[in-house]
Amino acid sequence: MPMKKSFALVFALAFALVLSGVALAYPGGGTASQTVSFEVTPIHAIAVSGDPAPLVINTASAGSEPDDAIDSSTTYSFTTNYRGSVILASLDSDMPYGVTLSVELAVPTGYGVPEGYVPLSGSGQPVVFALDAGCWSGLAIGYKLHAPAEAGYNGSDSRTVTFTLMGEL
Repeated sequence: MPMKKSFALVFALAFALVLSGVALAYPGGGTASQTVSFEVTPIHAIAVSGDPAPLVINTASAGSEPDDAIDSSTTYSFTTNYRGSVILASLDSDMPYGVTLSVELAVPTGYGVPEGYVPLSGSGQPVVFALDAGCWSGLAIGYKLHAPAEAGYNGSDSRTVTFTLMGEL
């Protein structure tokens, strides 16, 4: 038998004996276990891309109501691990008498139920229902300002719209 092959055979046998000796030195083996506790809390994160341009109502056809001002230049993103989430929208203060600011949020197809344009007020209004768990970004926000002639409102102002993503109502 060549020297290299016999050396390899002797080494392999020695290694096997060492391993078997380890097994013999520790009969029955040993085990240890741990209990790992874990928790995943509901996550409701929502963000918007920025402020839309001012909504300006400045046209009407004679004998017709003023044209609504519409903007859909901003987007929102959300992450939730809670099935059946809802998004509420509210204003920091109510609109002037007769003037309505509405919002519409786009929803990924099959992942929630949009409400269309929802008039906003100082209390939270549901704008999306039954959101499924997931992560989405770049979803459209649409705003519509409606000021009928009868409201008699002339002027400018601003409101802060707050979106709240939460578990079901």
